[in-house]
Amino acid sequence: MPDGGISRRVRSYKREASSPELTRNEYLRLLQAAKLLKKRQTYLLVLLFGTMDLPLRSLSRVTVEAVQEGWVFAPRRLRVPPCLRAELLAGERGSGGPVFCTRYGKLMDRGNINVRIQSLARDAGIGGKM
Repeated sequence: MPDGGISRRVRSYKREASSPELTRNEYLRLLQAAKLLKKRQTYLLVLLFGTMDLPLRSLSRVTVEAVQEGWVFAPRRLRVPPCLRAELLAGERGSGGPVFCTRYGKLMDRGNINVRIQSLARDAGIGGKM
């Protein structure tokens, strides 16, 4: 071998899902727990990720305007189902900007979202999945 006897192998690995999948029952338990605990934003996040194929990094593109139009461009065009659109717009007081913000008006970051959903999963009794 020309490289001094060291053979180099290139291995291809299948990309596995980075997050565990929930069963329908677990998904419904998350939604029910969020409603019972009056965690509206967390309820909407679970509903959003459960009904749309939206990557977490594209959450900033979920704006009031995009929801009103019925389409989110993240990175491809995703339709906002009418039931989700009604839920997202029900509590909106402002006329624009991101739907998911912290109490200080800043866009929610990945860590904030993970903490909220993991806390909800523990409250719903499915903490081992998240």
